[in-house]
Amino acid sequence: MYSRLTGFNSRTATPEQLDAFRRSLAGAPQTAEMLTRYGLDGVIYSWKTPVAGRDAQRIVAFSGRRTKPDINIYTYDVALAERQVNGFFGGLERAAAYRAQQRAVNHQGPDMSKYVEGAILRYSFGYDMTINHYYQIVRAKGRSVVIRRIAAEVVNGDGGYSGTERPVKDAFLEGEPELTKRVTLNGVKVEHKHAYLWDGRPNYFNNLD
Repeated sequence: MYSRLTGFNSRTATPEQLDAFRRSLAGAPQTAEMLTRYGLDGVIYSWKTPVAGRDAQRIVAFSGRRTKPDINIYTYDVALAERQVNGFFGGLERAAAYRAQQRAVNHQGPDMSKYVEGAILRYSFGYDMTINHYYQIVRAKGRSVVIRRIAAEVVNGDGGYSGTERPVKDAFLEGEPELTKRVTLNGVKVEHKHAYLWDGRPNYFNNLD
């Protein structure tokens, strides 16, 4: 993170430089306690400082390589200070667990058991209009599927210009080639967007611009 005001770049700073900059930013003395927890990318500076004639606990927390504090408080309440510390590290722990889970899911890849021969994909697009294209899986191989576009039939609508429609299985459109597409966690990339497995319900369409 680069600051135009200070010219400090936290991305390229050494740990010592980042620590010094954060302390300076927070006004933390060298005697301030530096709290960290193993495996979590965050730090809290904590120290006592006089406020209105009383000793208050100052807590300033930073996550990642941020130079903007996530927490910046004064408090006379020891229990509140402890909750702030535990809450900050608890949030980092949950975020780290979520990232680890997502990495595991990404490594594992999509559930290919749903992308079988005969399954139908829906691709919807349009700005002022809503247009649906339907594709049927001809065969699956590895993490890819071979698809071909199929026709749709109107379930109800106004002269075929708007209403609801559904795909017609095996009604392959003449002249439409077979396409081999990679299956990702986001669906199947067809044309400019992802196509998703059709849920069996009629879909809204609007061909009027």
